[in-house]
This record gives sequence, C-alpha cells and structure tokens, in this order.
Amino acid sequence: MGFVDLNGMEFDVLKGTNRKVLQGSNLTMLFLDREANVVQDHSHPQEQVVYLLEGRLKVTLEGEGTREVEAGNAVQIPGGLPHRIETLTQARIVSVYSPARDLSTMTQP
Repeated sequence: MGFVDLNGMEFDVLKGTNRKVLQGSNLTMLFLDREANVVQDHSHPQEQVVYLLEGRLKVTLEGEGTREVEAGNAVQIPGGLPHRIETLTQARIVSVYSPARDLSTMTQP
C-alpha cells in the first residue's frame, strides 16, 4: 500500500465507533474514535495489541483479571483469549491484529 494519508481517509461509521482501517496481507490496523459505554465481549484467533491514545478503557482478559487502561498504555491480547473492552470515556485507540483479520465478518473492532 505504501504511503497512506489517514487525514484524507473517511471513517467507517459503526454504532458508537468511527474507524479507519489499514489492511495488509499479514496484519490489520484500526484507528478508532469510540464513544463512552461501548462494550465488547469477544475473542478472535489473531493476536491483538491495543494502544490507547486518549481516554480510558476497562479491559478484562480471561484468566488475568480486569484493569483500567489510560492514555499512553497498551494491552497485548493473545489470539483466542476471551476478553472484554469497555470504553469508560471518549477514546482514541490504535488496534493492531496479526495475522490480518477478515474484515467481511468484522462488524465491530
């Protein structure tokens, strides 16, 4: 894909979330603007790294407990691990998945 102008890219608008997607052959990268009170209980086979640019999240990792995450912190989630991400405040998030996710089946990030 080469150089990408994220400023010129339109957001995908979902319930409570606006996202921009960079899809590579080996990874997926999401840039998210998320409203407070968006909650996701899910798992996926890909490893995921969540980096919080702004706001606060409450993240639960099965077997590891629950923690609040503030801007400047990250969470590494192994593939297949059930987890819950609750947006406590308006948040800006970068989320990276490897290997790449199938976006055709992905309704929420």
